[in-house]
Amino acid sequence: MEEKSKFLFILFISFAIIFAISTSSLYAQQERMRIEDYNIELAKCMERERVAKAEIAKLEKEIADLRYQLNDLDNQIAAMRQEIYRLLGYNQRQIDAFQNELESLRQQISGLLRLSLEELYDRLDEVDAIEKRLEEMAADRRARLPEIAVQLREVQGLFERLKARAAQAKPRIEIYTVIRGDYLWKIAGKPNIYADPYQWMRIYSFNRDEIRNPDLIFPNQIFRIHKVVERGQYLVNRGDFLSKIAGIPEIYNDPFQWKRIYEANNSIIVDPDLIYPHTVLFIP
Repeated sequence: MEEKSKFLFILFISFAIIFAISTSSLYAQQERMRIEDYNIELAKCMERERVAKAEIAKLEKEIADLRYQLNDLDNQIAAMRQEIYRLLGYNQRQIDAFQNELESLRQQISGLLRLSLEELYDRLDEVDAIEKRLEEMAADRRARLPEIAVQLREVQGLFERLKARAAQAKPRIEIYTVIRGDYLWKIAGKPNIYADPYQWMRIYSFNRDEIRNPDLIFPNQIFRIHKVVERGQYLVNRGDFLSKIAGIPEIYNDPFQWKRIYEANNSIIVDPDLIYPHTVLFIP
């Protein structure tokens, strides 16, 4: 019995040793395979790296060549630009000044566009000045340069928006509601109106659609109080007559055009040879 147990023990040990040797051999073989695979992959990676470096070197050379070509083109363009400036009769400083003025006008126009209509009305002379300057700049030979032509068109487009808004601009109109006992002479003499009763004609002529008879006004009538002479209006001064007004440069600069003023205001001018101070005339 002991011999049998001894035999089984020896047999078990033998199998264990054989199994351990086999496992060790298989593991060693797998390790060799892994190292060989790694070396193969490493070789592939190194080859890809070599190809990539070669490609990078090629691209860097091409980039350097392109930079050289671009620099050469920039020099050619600069030389051509200077030649164009010479032909136009301007230098770089003058071209820059022209562009800077256009940019300044753009900012000025943008600022005016942000004003209310009442605020804009007080700046209409500024709008006129901008329009005149843009016309002058458009006729300037520098405006033929492509980059300036584009900039000028943008500023002109912005100005058209301002011009359309300026056409709607009106001064803030004060109103007065007639109370019992009022008459035009009395209203004109009030401190918050004109503080001058002789300016009653100003109220009458400016509200001609509301007042049929200047000697007859009614409580609760609403009159507009003319405080600012708008464009297209003229406030008659002492000593004025129609031909004199028509001859004013800002009106028609031609005294023979007086009939145009008379025809536009015949509801308030009974006799063309007789007009009264403080009358508000509409100038067609």
